[in-house]
Amino acid sequence: MNVKKNFEVVCERYLKLISFFWQGHYALLYGIAFLLGSYAAIVSTIVLIVPMFALMLPLCNFKLLSTDRRRYAIACIIVCVAFAYSHTKHMAPIFETLAGKQSSTSIHGHAVFSIAKLQEVNFYGKQWRYQGKVSFFDDAGDQVAKNISCSLCIPQELDRPKANVDYAFSGSIKNSLSSSIRLVPDKDSPWISIPWAYSLAELRFHAQEAFASYIRSEFLDSRTANFLTAISTGNFQDRLMKFEFSRFGLQHIMAISGFHFAILAALLAFLLTQVFSKKLSAALIIVLMTLYYLFLGASAAVMRAWISSMIVLCSCLVYRKGAALNSLGIGILSVLAYDPELCCSLGFQFSFAATAAILLLFAPCDAIMQVVFPKRSLSDALEMDLWNRFGYVILSFFRQAFALGFAVNLVALPLTLFHFQTFPLISIFYNLFFPFLVSISLALLILGALVSFVLPPLSALLNAMNATFTYYTLQYTHQMPPALDLQINADAFPLELVVIGYTILFLMGAIYAASKRACGIDGSGWCF
Repeated sequence: MNVKKNFEVVCERYLKLISFFWQGHYALLYGIAFLLGSYAAIVSTIVLIVPMFALMLPLCNFKLLSTDRRRYAIACIIVCVAFAYSHTKHMAPIFETLAGKQSSTSIHGHAVFSIAKLQEVNFYGKQWRYQGKVSFFDDAGDQVAKNISCSLCIPQELDRPKANVDYAFSGSIKNSLSSSIRLVPDKDSPWISIPWAYSLAELRFHAQEAFASYIRSEFLDSRTANFLTAISTGNFQDRLMKFEFSRFGLQHIMAISGFHFAILAALLAFLLTQVFSKKLSAALIIVLMTLYYLFLGASAAVMRAWISSMIVLCSCLVYRKGAALNSLGIGILSVLAYDPELCCSLGFQFSFAATAAILLLFAPCDAIMQVVFPKRSLSDALEMDLWNRFGYVILSFFRQAFALGFAVNLVALPLTLFHFQTFPLISIFYNLFFPFLVSISLALLILGALVSFVLPPLSALLNAMNATFTYYTLQYTHQMPPALDLQINADAFPLELVVIGYTILFLMGAIYAASKRACGIDGSGWCF
């Protein structure tokens, strides 16, 4: 009887904590609800019942129902609306199957292609690569696809169509064995422009090429120039460097994310606040960050980073502090409302999962690490002699770096195994220090570019320093011995394990955050 009563008390306590967590994070609740509805419409899998049940878990406590029913009713409505919206907006083509497996077949018809990005690539010869969406595709009058992401390549010796409008032409959509969809126009089919559908892809291509030319003129070493171009524009062309980074689990360094936006915002804030007021500086940073967003293009990770930056900067303008988890929820809602298909993209999944890990799992991981490296009070730290104080600061830095790396790798491991079937163990070590080194390279690059307009000699000095620093940073990944390639391999990592694992990790982080917040508010003893 006592065991049953204790179990009921523990369950009620945890349900209260989850409900208390949602009370301060409405936007995150609605963002996750929209994500689940969108993913259910695009990927139909029964395992989504698990996170949906976890989302509504506090409803099991009828005492909470009277106060929280409106919030959970809205979340249920959002799941249904997201499902209907995604199902209506997106239609994937159905390819033939062979022996129960999807084969690399094609469907011929008429396409309307919306261009989002234009690149010069040198894979199997020099080509122009267009990335975007097939907004409409019909086969003999029957619509077979709508709003699907795809890429299109044409030889560079041909006169390429400008990437500033949408086009209609005849061609085929092909599904390779890697599940990426390619659009192949017929050789004799004209590209008919749709003038009212304007695209910034052409202007963005020329702007990025101009900045890449500036980098190549300032940094003579080709590897250094390629690396700095990649981390500033998102255009990664060096296949050898890409392979080297993938060996050490550093692919995320190449993707534009909140990491890049945070560095740019910090530098702009430092420079602008020297001249303008904080409010005017925030307004100017909003404009400049939006221009950088347009310069990069609307990928999932870039959109999330830009939206989060806008929320923080707008809160500065109105003198209100925003909650980071609510910003994450608003980011999910905004990105998926713009394009529900992005919930299946690698950039969306890794970007949002890593951000959630930092916000929810870093604190409990740091608390666990404090068992080994105890946290000292300020008075205790001041009583130490100089060498002990220095050692304590270094250990604290490594404790927090390891806690952050462990939290991010907790969510990166299942997702990496699901998509790539392998996870490099050395990435746990490399991610402790390599992102910090890259942040220095990126900060020096941005600072050098900004001051080049007013102080060219100082810009040249900063770029020279950056060239040396970046060259030696890249040596940590260049031609490293194969003995470091220790990996976890999984031939087939099921989606069910990813979804259930993420649900458990999220609940653990939410309960920990709620317990600390509840303890801080009323001293109720809910703390772990």
